[in-house]
Amino acid sequence: MNDMLAKVISDLKVDPLFNISLSSKELFHSNFWKWMWEVLDKKMVISLFSDTFVYEEDMICEREKSHIDLMIGNGKRTLYIENKVKNVFHNTQLEEYIAKHKKHEGDEFVLVTMYPVSEKLPEGWKHITYERILEKLKTVKHKYSSVNTYIEGYSLLIRKLLMLYKVLPQHKYYDFYRCAENDEFISALKTIKMHDFYIKYRAGNMVGYIFDKLEADERFKGRVVFGLNEYEKAVKGSIVTNWSFNRGKPTMDFIYCLGDAVGIGIQIEAEQYRKFLWAGKNCQQTAKKLLDEDIWFDKKFTYKGNKTLLGYKGKNGLLTSQYQYDKGKPIAYWEQYIALYNRIFSELTYIDANSKKISKLVGYNR
Repeated sequence: MNDMLAKVISDLKVDPLFNISLSSKELFHSNFWKWMWEVLDKKMVISLFSDTFVYEEDMICEREKSHIDLMIGNGKRTLYIENKVKNVFHNTQLEEYIAKHKKHEGDEFVLVTMYPVSEKLPEGWKHITYERILEKLKTVKHKYSSVNTYIEGYSLLIRKLLMLYKVLPQHKYYDFYRCAENDEFISALKTIKMHDFYIKYRAGNMVGYIFDKLEADERFKGRVVFGLNEYEKAVKGSIVTNWSFNRGKPTMDFIYCLGDAVGIGIQIEAEQYRKFLWAGKNCQQTAKKLLDEDIWFDKKFTYKGNKTLLGYKGKNGLLTSQYQYDKGKPIAYWEQYIALYNRIFSELTYIDANSKKISKLVGYNR
């Protein structure tokens, strides 16, 4: 662990506002923004998030309403603010917010994150980072010194969090999945409850890297989707790239949609490089057809309980996805992103070339 990172962690440990924020990082910042609305010039507070949204006298500020972190509006126009400090955002979630809440031409939707995002946001969303908020707060001068003290303390906290992001390792090697076990660096981040932020950030970057490489290839150009976590909404022939955080580990998906809510592809979790199937309620039936024909799944693989396939159950208790991985060939620690991309590209190219045959086999050839 380098000296700069050690210093940032040490500074955050003694920061009173950071310690107050630990119980709920997103909610803490939303609450602070709501407090600023009450004590500062309201036009200035709006300017933290938007240069185009126009303040009107009858506007009010509400937090945690209809699952939106902060809303500023008057029933005629509303500024919707979604705040992500540690948690994952999915484009599906953002699309749902637009569909549910956009009612007026002047409505605006802003995603606020601590770090830049590489993926393209759904239409109608703007993105800002906390760096913008920090810059805007530099101009705040209130008549009461106590208010200025709070603003200065909050600005200092943002500066430390931004510095934490800047000193985190950002290389293109797959090393972050094992960090949660015994790595000195992750152990230090655990002391300030920011280790999951780092793992999520690195997972998002890795998926973004592979997304960009797939999208740049002529074979898949225009067919790659980022952040769709509901595969039944995917278009036939598209490739869904996505990631999530499960039981302290990042899970990354690269799934080829065969149509009718069926997809096969690669899933990476920890050291496991999985051949993956998502088929909803027809999962077991579809997996058996593939296994019987030695297509995609391998009959020789067995796991605990003499199982040939592993899987996940949906809310109804039925299997919705199944997968295999080669226990003898785990992903190498510190494997380069480009090496993983080449493997994934090869698998997706195979599926694409044989998509009609595979779809017909499993009964989804429409």
